[in-house]
Amino acid sequence: MTRTEQRQLALGAARSLLRKQGRNVFTASVLDAHQVLDDFACQYPACMVSCWYRTASEFELALFYRDWDVWQQKQHWLLPNPLEARHR
Repeated sequence: MTRTEQRQLALGAARSLLRKQGRNVFTASVLDAHQVLDDFACQYPACMVSCWYRTASEFELALFYRDWDVWQQKQHWLLPNPLEARHR
């Protein structure tokens, strides 16, 4: 598995962990995502996501941050606009 694929798994894991905490993944900051991965890596060090997180370079973490922001921006456009829903 490539580092890019591992990063994608880490992004999915961060979203899942935030959802399990009852937090909104659409408004959570990238620092929130980073924190849940850090907590997860401490609790489950043998997991692939934890291994990626512990060995990620600064550049790979920057890509994680970028991908988090890109994902949130894409989701923003997919969410229904409550103002538009009223006019239908």
